[in-house]
Amino acid sequence: PVVDLLAVASVVGKRFPVAMAAAIGGAPAEVAVPLLDSAVRAAVLEQDEPGHLRFNHDLFRDVLYDGLPAERRSELHLSVAERLEQQAGPVETAAEIAYHRSMAWPLGDRDRAVAALIEAARKATVRTAFDEAAAHLRRAVDVAGGPAAVDLATLCEYGDALRRAGHGEEA
Repeated sequence: PVVDLLAVASVVGKRFPVAMAAAIGGAPAEVAVPLLDSAVRAAVLEQDEPGHLRFNHDLFRDVLYDGLPAERRSELHLSVAERLEQQAGPVETAAEIAYHRSMAWPLGDRDRAVAALIEAARKATVRTAFDEAAAHLRRAVDVAGGPAAVDLATLCEYGDALRRAGHGEEA
């Protein structure tokens, strides 16, 4: 049970809210907390801020993540995206939602994944994080099925993000 819950947490992220890992893993908090506490005692996880844990080393997370079957990983990414959408909060959440929706592909709704990536790109642009915006838009184009499958406005946004990030020739 500990390894199963840690595998779920590996999809949520390097740093994760205990409540989210428990909910997505289908474990009530009173079951999840002692399981995760045993991982803290084993030095796989460490305490972060209240209610959050983080993997002590990327290798622990990578092994757990890579050990999940592809379909299960996609299902978990989709669950994380849906949970984040319910909480809808700060700008960072847009990037997280986009990441999880795109990692869930081909499960889930392609249009919602593309829209989440475009939204994350727009929020990155507002913060003048043009490399990040270009990466989100590149992924949006890929998830959509290539340049011919996305609208012209998205391609123009992508080109503009590349130009602003200093990649003029690519733009």
